[in-house]
Amino acid sequence: MKFVQKNLGEAAEVSSGGGDRGIAKEVVALIALSIVALTVIYFAVFAVTELVVKRLSPEQEHELFSVSGSFENSGEVPDSLKAKFELCEEVLDKLKVHEDVPKIEYKLIFFDELAPNAFAIPGGQIAVTRGLLNSLDEEISIAFVLAHELGHFVQRDHLRGLGQNLGFGICLQILFGGEVDLLTQGAANSVTAKYSRGQESGADDFGVQCVLAIYGETKGAEALFEVLEEKNTLPAWAYMFSTHPDNQTRIRRILEAKAGKK
Repeated sequence: MKFVQKNLGEAAEVSSGGGDRGIAKEVVALIALSIVALTVIYFAVFAVTELVVKRLSPEQEHELFSVSGSFENSGEVPDSLKAKFELCEEVLDKLKVHEDVPKIEYKLIFFDELAPNAFAIPGGQIAVTRGLLNSLDEEISIAFVLAHELGHFVQRDHLRGLGQNLGFGICLQILFGGEVDLLTQGAANSVTAKYSRGQESGADDFGVQCVLAIYGETKGAEALFEVLEEKNTLPAWAYMFSTHPDNQTRIRRILEAKAGKK
């Protein structure tokens, strides 16, 4: 008997189309499930980080992260900036005696970057950039920047930033695979982590009060933000999406600072 293929017409087209749609639905469902799973993992790491932050003492933090290697952008201080760097070290020694500053060993390191900035690094390191050293001359101005970074240690913001980077790194590993030392990489990434506006404002507040307590005045503390404002190209509305308060707001808060109050 000879087999003859029947023409199923529209029925065949409907069946084929339904199969394609079924595959598409499965792919969409798989992508959605993956997104949900990665989101759960990310926030689970963040939640664990909060628990660790509450239980990990500054001394334990210092011991844990003091073994971290050097950072990619850190290096030797050029001769032209050694005097300024040594001044920063002297200022840091004055500030760290404030009663609220965790009593661990702090170390200043140099980042060869043109942007004026400073970073709090887990374990007690504070990085200052070439741009910062070139931008600030007055001791009070330098003191506020370093006190601001000490404020991140007081609030443990750097550890929360580390948790966020670890969560992100785990998600990347799941997506793309590959071997990476998550703890070391997370610590390195947290150097440039963006803190929330609330964390930045809190560090500003501590910076003002710390400088006031040590130096008895805050005149000139706003200098860095004035430098940043001169270079600022962001429109005002863009700060709605920024992790940092706008420079004018930060300048105003510092200028309005009174003894023990903002």
